[in-house]
Amino acid sequence: MKLKAISIAIALAVPALATQAFAANTSSALLKTSSNVAIQSIDQKLPTDATTQTLTQGEHQMVIQYQSQYQNSNHSQMIRSVPMQISFNATGGEQLLLKAKQPNSLVQAQQAKYAPQFELVNQATGASVPFNIQKAGATTLKQSTLTPASDVLLLGQNGQAVTQQGITPIKAGQNKVTVQYYSSDLQDNFYAKSKPMTIVFNANQGEQISIQAIAPSVTTTNADVNQVMSSTQTNPQFKLVDQATGQSVSFTQAPAQPLTERANTLILPSQVKLVELNGKAVQGSPSFETLTPGNNYLKVTYQGDYRTANNDQVIQSQPVNLSFDLKDGQTIKVSTRNPQNPTEAKQFVKNPPLTLGVIHTTNSTAAS
Repeated sequence: MKLKAISIAIALAVPALATQAFAANTSSALLKTSSNVAIQSIDQKLPTDATTQTLTQGEHQMVIQYQSQYQNSNHSQMIRSVPMQISFNATGGEQLLLKAKQPNSLVQAQQAKYAPQFELVNQATGASVPFNIQKAGATTLKQSTLTPASDVLLLGQNGQAVTQQGITPIKAGQNKVTVQYYSSDLQDNFYAKSKPMTIVFNANQGEQISIQAIAPSVTTTNADVNQVMSSTQTNPQFKLVDQATGQSVSFTQAPAQPLTERANTLILPSQVKLVELNGKAVQGSPSFETLTPGNNYLKVTYQGDYRTANNDQVIQSQPVNLSFDLKDGQTIKVSTRNPQNPTEAKQFVKNPPLTLGVIHTTNSTAAS
């Protein structure tokens, strides 16, 4: 698809001053998570932020998952572990970091997703903080929620991008979600990735629903695998279950409208993180956002994850301001190149080249 240029203004944002509020508050602890840790719940409540939590003194329980993107010559793949529950004590004034051990390969990650390894560290002293860990059972929350299985990617919810995987709040009444089946467990060297599907269902107040993919069965021949993969890609099957009763939840499903054809939509690559949209902070790492026609203002950062034999590095730029005028019906995409190694990335983030382009226009807009 040909990319049409759009006029934009780009400027490096002035770095925000570090807040001093936490330093003065010794009655609470601050918990940060590495990019490969997703928090599902804290003390039976949904997290208030994707990466940073403020905790009271005392014992806490969290449901977490390891997640990371892996790339090979043919495709990239998100690996997510089974949910794990950890219990630990927080002390006022502590600044804690929760991180997951990063497997060195896709094969190791597939093996580790059933027994992921985590570490909790006091950032001031570097000392390990003790915690108990076990596989998580059913999580009881007071609000209505939707929990995708490990082979289901939640892409969108009620017209908005989903910022992270895991337990997601939903409203009582009708909900519309966009999901994708994604698995590499069919057979070694094969993976299945379906077309996005839109699922519509009703939830009761306080109901906790899980969405699961009905995984295809395959035999040992390549022809069988290819046939199953083709069917799975075009017609994935899902089921919704009430977690309290085990009963099926009725729903309808249909192919989702392609993201690249959605009017008034901003699409972001995985390495570009949206920090602010029109002056409002954006949590998590959405892959798309719905925009209002007219002037729009974005604050984004470039973030690259680089793995070496010895460690993992996250290299991030200072915030960059983008502003542009969106015409009604346009689909806009942010583009940038991806440095190949940490040395190149450290130079790249000093002034990351970002471009915006129109990749789709509705017929009504094109006619005008």
